[in-house]
Amino acid sequence: MIRLKKEKLREHLRKINLDPNTRDQYNSKVNRMMNFLRKTSGFKIAGVKEGGSFGKGTEIRLSDLDMIYTTNKDKDSQKMKTDLLERIQKNKPKGTHVHSGKKAVHVDYSNPRCNIDLVYKTKQQFQQEVKKITQIKKIPPRYKNAIKLAKHAIYKAKVSDVHGYEVELACLQLGGDDLVECVTKIINYFKGRIEKKGISVDQVLQRLI
Repeated sequence: MIRLKKEKLREHLRKINLDPNTRDQYNSKVNRMMNFLRKTSGFKIAGVKEGGSFGKGTEIRLSDLDMIYTTNKDKDSQKMKTDLLERIQKNKPKGTHVHSGKKAVHVDYSNPRCNIDLVYKTKQQFQQEVKKITQIKKIPPRYKNAIKLAKHAIYKAKVSDVHGYEVELACLQLGGDDLVECVTKIINYFKGRIEKKGISVDQVLQRLI
């Protein structure tokens, strides 16, 4: 098996992490969308939170921004999605493409590339999701970095059926004493799915040497 090197992993991290300027631009767009939901959307918002990998601190350059929100009274999620799409289109942010997916309203910015997915949750679902986000957010930095590196390698190897949240859960379960061990354990955890794609664990690890 390929043996990863800590110095090389640190080098990859510098490449896959957002630079401060881009992060500031992302934060500006997130704040703008949060303000829209709370103040001008017309919904009685009970809570809004940055979710997904950005909310947890495990994002890489290619990650989308997830935003979860809930209302004072629980609503039908599909109706909320339809209503939100209509209201955003009436106040469409400049330089965006707004469209609907299965569960989210997508607001895609082109410069810099920044895709914000707005997902409605019932109050109970919202609280459960916030708990999960907080759990990951509190883990040691080496685990967050290991998650980022594993996501990057798996994405580059085109193992599309391994999802980001699964990488995070694998890291929580497996742990590890250092960055090299953490990353290696996570990628090995998905050996079965990796080999189903006709490639080996070593070919995934290769993306990090």
